[in-house]
Amino acid sequence: MLKDGKVHTDHFGFDFCTGDIFCPVPSGCDTPDHVTIFSNAMSVGVAGWEPTFIPVLNQEPKSSGFDFSFTVCISTMFGNYSNTLQVVESMEMYRLLGVQRVVVYKNSCSPEVQKVLDYYVSRAGLAI
Repeated sequence: MLKDGKVHTDHFGFDFCTGDIFCPVPSGCDTPDHVTIFSNAMSVGVAGWEPTFIPVLNQEPKSSGFDFSFTVCISTMFGNYSNTLQVVESMEMYRLLGVQRVVVYKNSCSPEVQKVLDYYVSRAGLAI
């Protein structure tokens, strides 16, 4: 049962988006190992429709042993992104601020930007 959900607004006009969904586990119930997400509209009157069950991961609290303590995630790079200067400026500013790892969600970029990304991947500070 859905308690609270929020769709992220920064989906750049794509048909899909990310969001956070919070589902409380009633007291006295076992912690689920799989969940499914659907709306009643999806399941009513659709012949052969079956939910997809997704495993619940990372159930063990982890307070130490992380490889990185300061990571920055950059939203989707798309539309043959070509602002090489902005990528370099951002990566160097993150380095100065003590960021240990940057994660870029890349859909498409120019060959020049790809060279810059490859450079930072080789320095082990960037994941694509």
